Amino acid sequence: MGAIETYDLRLHTEQDPLPVLQKIAEGAYDNAIVSRDSIPSNGYPKSWTSGGPGTTITYDYIHQSDLEESNTIDPIMPAHPGFNMDRKNPSLVGAVYVEGTNPLNIGSYYLDSLDRPLFDICNIETAKICSDRYYPTLYLSSDVNAVLSDPGQYIRPLQEKIFVYC
Repeated sequence: MGAIETYDLRLHTEQDPLPVLQKIAEGAYDNAIVSRDSIPSNGYPKSWTSGGPGTTITYDYIHQSDLEESNTIDPIMPAHPGFNMDRKNPSLVGAVYVEGTNPLNIGSYYLDSLDRPLFDICNIETAKICSDRYYPTLYLSSDVNAVLSDPGQYIRPLQEKIFVYC
């Protein structure tokens, strides 16, 4: 089975992730070019209100992120230059954090040379586990409910573009 690369971008829609995605693709594919569908330059807007200002993210940020500072256990794995990412198995996983980003943004990026979406798997984070002193609790915010209650707008379009959706 081929390797699966994951990237934790944690972006809000105010930021343009295209430069970062381009660097990731260059590491995973030889001379790849990442393009964006005709969407607004800042991406699809959210139809809900929450989240603070976006965070400017660079390729170096991915390599130098401190997992303990962000209180997360999500692995951040850099792209490996020259690594052959053949298409026999899913290889690129994109995560969307519904709290800050409209999930349709992830389906907007594709590889020009292969005429296919950049990501093979779209992982939409729809709930968080909050923990107090006694037991963990599954927390669903209003943002999450907005996305899950309208699958025709937020989920079906991604299923049409991306091979696997979870």
